[in-house]
Amino acid sequence: MVIFLTSSIRFLFIGLDDFLIAINYLRQLDLFHFLSTSPLAFLYFKKLVRPNTNLDKNDAVHFVVPVILFVFINHYVNSYTEVLGLKIRMVVLFLFNLIYAVKSYLILCKWVWNRKSAVLVIDQKNVLVKKWTYILFGFFILIIIRFIFYFVAYNVGFWYQYSDNILWITALLWILLYLRVLYSPEFLYGYDLFQNKIKEYKKHKIVFDNIWVLKETISVSNLQHIALKEKITPEIENYILQIEHLALDTPLYFSESFKIQDLSNKLNIPKSHITFVFKYHAKISFNDFKKIIRIQKGIALIENGFLKVNTIESLAEETGFSSYSAFFKSFKGIIGFSPKEYYNNNKSLSEVD
Repeated sequence: MVIFLTSSIRFLFIGLDDFLIAINYLRQLDLFHFLSTSPLAFLYFKKLVRPNTNLDKNDAVHFVVPVILFVFINHYVNSYTEVLGLKIRMVVLFLFNLIYAVKSYLILCKWVWNRKSAVLVIDQKNVLVKKWTYILFGFFILIIIRFIFYFVAYNVGFWYQYSDNILWITALLWILLYLRVLYSPEFLYGYDLFQNKIKEYKKHKIVFDNIWVLKETISVSNLQHIALKEKITPEIENYILQIEHLALDTPLYFSESFKIQDLSNKLNIPKSHITFVFKYHAKISFNDFKKIIRIQKGIALIENGFLKVNTIESLAEETGFSSYSAFFKSFKGIIGFSPKEYYNNNKSLSEVD
């Protein structure tokens, strides 16, 4: 991220017309960028080998040496004639970056690119890291090739030739790298954290996917429904997620008087939209969906010992049914057992365990 930041700042100032007049300041900015990028990249690659450790005191050299070179170039190299000073600066920077490219290659070759594991998840992580480091290392090699191109292309003042023929190459490389990072967020998050984010995201995905039909299978002939379809279709998945959220994370469905109008009011979605969802994008009616949610709640209460101290009538009331008979009929129709049979079976299994 520091590398990205310094690069972005550099291109920002290059783009300012007034700043281009102060060419010496821009050279200092470039010098800082080209002296810091390779050491930071090397430390990043090194961190991949031992991700759970902090930087040690030996790593300080990778911060100290660029500072020393920065001071050396500014105080001593600038004492030469402008052309000679620029050439010396160019050679020093080229050799400096080349040394770090070799160091990075050696550490990647030995510890990252050949890393394998018999554990599938770890091996998947290794493959991901390998692909990312291929891209990043290749990117820095291209930057060094650009240095060589500069060296060959310009005889005089080749270190500092800001022309449209050259500058766009570096800009394009950085843009491609930025896009690659955005396209693959695991590069930013790291594999483990990215997987956790996926798990967190999945909590908000549709749970009852056997009930819902995201693509409409029933043809719409009603003129009013045809008009509604255009408004509702882009929001179908969002509507379903909200309906499930209220079903699974709130007690709303367990109110005896709960109706589709109450669901509409709670979600702040027109009743006609909710009705459309259950008519064209659900395999069951709203009332059947409500029964499934309530029976699911009843099963959870039974398994948590509710019937040890309460009656089945109170279980029916707790889950929002108006009577024992309605609860009994719905429970047996969905589960295949009566509530008492399910309780006895669950109790027997618990005793066996």
